[in-house]
Amino acid sequence: MKNEKAKHTPGPWETRHTPACAKEGYYKIIARLNTQDVIGRWPAHTNPDDSDKANAALIAAAPELMNACQMAVNEMPGNEQGQKIASMLRAAIAKAEGK
Repeated sequence: MKNEKAKHTPGPWETRHTPACAKEGYYKIIARLNTQDVIGRWPAHTNPDDSDKANAALIAAAPELMNACQMAVNEMPGNEQGQKIASMLRAAIAKAEGK
């Protein structure tokens, strides 16, 4: 994989669910860009299975997951299993990049 500059806001990202967020029904997803916070929102509908919280946490982990995938794809062994994993990593990276 070529080393391209990321087009997304770099991590780390975090989630917050303050009382104000709860009242309005969302989780904040916060990233720091230079000296300012970039804030996104993920709906929170108080699902009984708590999937909203889990989805917000997964989104917040995206920059670290992307970095790990990019590093791992180049370290896969040349055997069949390693190439299968590398292919899966490349597909996940392409999906994350909107390709």
